[in-house]
Amino acid sequence: MDILRLTLALLVPWAMGFAWLRAIETRLRPSVRASICRQLGYGLFLGYAITELILTASFLAWDNASFWPLLLALIILAAAAVYLLRGSDGGARVASSPDGDAMPTQRLLSGLLLTWITLHLLLVAVEILYRPVYPWDGWTNWMYRAQAWFHSGAIPHFTSATQWLQGSGPVDYNVPGSDYPTFVPALGMWMALALGEWSDTLVNLPVLLAGIALGLGLYGQCREAGSSAVLALAAVYLLLSIPLLGTHLALAGGADIWLVGFTGLGYTALL
Repeated sequence: MDILRLTLALLVPWAMGFAWLRAIETRLRPSVRASICRQLGYGLFLGYAITELILTASFLAWDNASFWPLLLALIILAAAAVYLLRGSDGGARVASSPDGDAMPTQRLLSGLLLTWITLHLLLVAVEILYRPVYPWDGWTNWMYRAQAWFHSGAIPHFTSATQWLQGSGPVDYNVPGSDYPTFVPALGMWMALALGEWSDTLVNLPVLLAGIALGLGLYGQCREAGSSAVLALAAVYLLLSIPLLGTHLALAGGADIWLVGFTGLGYTALL
């Protein structure tokens, strides 16, 4: 396992998505002060979505995908966003009032909430690193397709089990959700390309970053709405401590946590 390749695969798409979101907001809303935390949180989902598009486009155009050329494409995109940001502060200041004069009690509560949030995410990290893909939807649909992509070196056609038995569809692979979107398998494939091998645990590391990004996105939204740091951290803790959300973070491999990110943070932005 190459730690450098793994780290780059996780962080370069995130940095690229953050840079583009920051550049877009700076161009469209130059007078609006934005929260870096919100931009970081939302940027992860934007960056990973663009990574999926580049990965699938590579397969469609050349019928293969290699890690370093794809990574180079992401770095070029990130550099383009940074170029657009030159000479601008990016609207990076937090929109709410500073907490420099916060009471000692508020600082203590903030530290306690941050500790609880970190503990939740550390437990999620332990589950992801030590538990293989769990035999539920992630095992039967999402990560199964990612593994088939990686070992075949292509994006093969999938069919339902019924069609496969009837011989009315492609015969190579069948899964119950043969028509599911490609976002989650593409992320699994991307991580496997970075690792150079298939790992039932490490391919799920983007889910850990999704949990961190959810917290950052919600914290930033609360701060932009005028909440204090204590209230914003309380909102993040309440979100990450929801048992069902924690389950989908810890038993990584499915699509539910990504739906929480795209639709949940999107709905929060609309509110």
